[in-house]
Amino acid sequence: MKEYDIILVFFVMRKHEYYANIIKELSPQYKIGLLMSDEEGWDASCKGTRRQQNTGKRFRSFCVDLGAEGIFVNEKVKGKLVIMPVETFFSESYDRKFRENVSWDKLVGLFTFQSKPDMINRLKDLGATKYIAPAKYILDIKYKYEGKLKKIEDLYIVEMGLPHKKYPLFDDLNLEIDYLVAYPSHTHFPVGKEREKYTFVSNLYKLLGKIESSNRIYLKHHSNNDNTPESFRPLSYGSPLFLRVADIIADICLKLSPFKRQRLYGIGARLKCSIIAKKYPSLEKLTPYHNFGIESFLPHVTKGLVTGNSGTHFHALFDELPVYNCDSQENGMIATLPHNTAYLVPPCNGELVFDQSNFSRISKECKDTDSVQLIKEELNGL
Repeated sequence: MKEYDIILVFFVMRKHEYYANIIKELSPQYKIGLLMSDEEGWDASCKGTRRQQNTGKRFRSFCVDLGAEGIFVNEKVKGKLVIMPVETFFSESYDRKFRENVSWDKLVGLFTFQSKPDMINRLKDLGATKYIAPAKYILDIKYKYEGKLKKIEDLYIVEMGLPHKKYPLFDDLNLEIDYLVAYPSHTHFPVGKEREKYTFVSNLYKLLGKIESSNRIYLKHHSNNDNTPESFRPLSYGSPLFLRVADIIADICLKLSPFKRQRLYGIGARLKCSIIAKKYPSLEKLTPYHNFGIESFLPHVTKGLVTGNSGTHFHALFDELPVYNCDSQENGMIATLPHNTAYLVPPCNGELVFDQSNFSRISKECKDTDSVQLIKEELNGL
């Protein structure tokens, strides 16, 4: 049987990307196992990862390079401390193998950022008596709104904070970024929201024009896809001059024509995205890990995050980095959910203006908790 100080149960990279920070910091002192499914084709079959199979594989390899040992659920393993996400569920086969092959001195449940509590009974059944959660106060707001507080009211849940700023992943790459543009997920602009998407891109275009040219600005597409998402993919043809002229014509048509409005909004947004992509480099130019979560790069950004309505607001504010929200959908479904309004910065409407009071949206408990130290204390208490 293989034995470890810590076993981190891998579920979906985007749910617990801070595993890498924990591994980097603790692997010189502790033996760490990254527990993965042994099911062939699991990445392709799991809804949460099928569009980012290559990124998920790269992330797991990265964790191994940082000092973890890749292990699988069909192996006999034991951890002094096993950390398992509450949402973890692969199949009945995985569940059976986990129960048969994995043992521990202490099992701790992990509530990932805004995770669902639907699988909590499974963790209880496995014997978890303690749970950790980044931004626990956001979790409380979310479950109260959804009427699910009763599912967790008898659980011992403690704040774990986030390790990205104190224990950065890429400090050895010497990343130099003044402003990072983070395109939001396509889910913010579904079919029928072409005008809202056009407004977002127009605000982004306007704001970028207000930033002095000496600043280092990079673009980052959303990490829910191995490839550049179609929603903000630039045109593969056209010179900067052609794109600017076409953009002016599209804007004039939008002002004058009462017809084909949705189509014109789509064309206008695509042209502005293309102009932006021609002028500013992608994060891909700096690192092969560009498709990892944005929270891993924010410690290397010095002046601000430019984005839409997104969970990235939380991570930037946690790092005390100004956020410029170019999405004007203040009354949209995502923007009005109470667990989102708790940290979303109001729209900037294309202006380079940030209210410092927004930093107080992050609770003091969350900011002050050291997640790496928390894990060390759990081990020392065994």
